[in-house]
Amino acid sequence: VARGRGGAATEVAANVVEVSGKPEDWTLSTLTAVELLAVVLVPPLLGRRLLRRRNGSDGTS
Repeated sequence: VARGRGGAATEVAANVVEVSGKPEDWTLSTLTAVELLAVVLVPPLLGRRLLRRRNGSDGTS
């Protein structure tokens, strides 16, 4: 179904590209998993550490 303005249909040419990964190429998958864990775990740990530092200083610098 063409939904163009003025009834003009636009044709777009596309090429099919095969993307195949090697089973032994696990480096990128491992790095991605480590990065996702870091994104999930680091902010709460950092926030807890900063809160502990703020409460431990008793307002003195």
